[in-house]
Amino acid sequence: MPIGDRWGAETSPSGTDQIYATVAEQTAPGIIDVVNSIRVAGESFIDALARARAQVALSDAQSDLLSLNIDRARQGLPPISPQQYITGTPTNQSISANTVLLAVLGLGVLILATR
Repeated sequence: MPIGDRWGAETSPSGTDQIYATVAEQTAPGIIDVVNSIRVAGESFIDALARARAQVALSDAQSDLLSLNIDRARQGLPPISPQQYITGTPTNQSISANTVLLAVLGLGVLILATR
């Protein structure tokens, strides 16, 4: 059965949703059924497809991070946090008390030097 026969009423008068649905079905067979299962009333096909894609991307990222941390555990290394994995910035670093003291003293000297 062609997509148009089972598609029903579209939210776009130009038939754009059906065009995107046809291309999406050719690219990823079965995607229309998935999108229709998560689609809410009044939501366009494109919006539901974007939401489904975001869910898949999040699931893939979580799977990759879990796999990476399992490999690190096998090597005896600590796990990587999601924040560090996403941004590449270590999250477990903090400023020591000596660094804060030096920064305050430096700021004080700068203020006194400008008077």
